[in-house]
Amino acid sequence: MGAVAAELYSLGHRPNFFYLQHAMGLASSMGLGLALSKPNRRVIVLDGDGSLLMKSRNAQYARLYAPKNLIHVVSTIRVCCRLADFRLQLLRDRIWRA
Repeated sequence: MGAVAAELYSLGHRPNFFYLQHAMGLASSMGLGLALSKPNRRVIVLDGDGSLLMKSRNAQYARLYAPKNLIHVVSTIRVCCRLADFRLQLLRDRIWRA
């Protein structure tokens, strides 16, 4: 389980929570698929900045399909960004201005 999922689990499990294990970078695509297939349900994805960087194209797909019921929260821990010498702001500019 990733750090975000483990933290959420430690706060108290709920039946409608879905935890991804060993799937870094795939939470955004999983959330997009759920939001598109269940338009009457609100889908909230909790993600880390490194995970978003691994699959940054998924954010472009979320913008393309733009489901109203999808909320994607990205925690900017910046550990992965520092190690890889990326700037999250540059990624944000590239995704949202595309």
